[in-house]
Amino acid sequence: MIFLTAGFVSTGESMFWTLYLLARHPEVQARVQAEVRTGGEAGNDSAGRSLPYLTAVLNESLRLYPPAWFIGRVTRRDVRFGTAEISAGTRLICSPFVLHRMPALWPDPEAFRPERFLPGAAIVPRSFIPFSAGRRGCIGRSIAMMELSALVGAVLSRFDVRIASMQPAELAAAFTMHPRERVLFRLQR
Repeated sequence: MIFLTAGFVSTGESMFWTLYLLARHPEVQARVQAEVRTGGEAGNDSAGRSLPYLTAVLNESLRLYPPAWFIGRVTRRDVRFGTAEISAGTRLICSPFVLHRMPALWPDPEAFRPERFLPGAAIVPRSFIPFSAGRRGCIGRSIAMMELSALVGAVLSRFDVRIASMQPAELAAAFTMHPRERVLFRLQR
C-alpha cells in the first residue's frame, strides 16, 4: 500500500505544490520556462538536457511542502541524544516540514527562494530531508525527481500557469500535505 501512495499521491501532491508556487511567483516561472525551452546545465530532463534552475525549484518546493510532513521511527536500543536518554522501543517523530522551516538552518524560511539549491549554495547537512535520509530513505526518490522534472518541465514548456486566487492555500495535513480548499489552475498557451 505504501508504494501506491508514495508513488502516486505524494508525487502528485509535490507536482501540485511546485506548480502552485510557480503560479504565485511568475518571475521564477519565467526563468524556469526559459531554461526548459533552451536547456540548462546540471539536472537532466527526459531528453538528457540539464536543468539546474528547474531542479532548484523542485527542491525548494519540496523544502516548503515535503511529501511526508512527519516521519516516525521506533528506537531498537537505548540511545543517548545529547543530554537526553531515549529508551529502546520509544516512538520518535521527525517533521521535515518543521525542520525545513527552521530559521537557524534556512534564512527567511517561509520564502520561496530556489536559489538556495543552485550549484555552489551551502546547505547544512541533514537539514533537507523531503524523502527522509540514510538507510530508511525513500527508495523512490530518483524516480519521483525524474517524474517531477519531466512533468513540470513539459507543462511549463507549453503553458503559463496561473491560479484564480493569490490568497495563500491553507494546509490540510493528513498522510501527506494538501490544500484545505480546492485550488484551480489556469493553463494559458
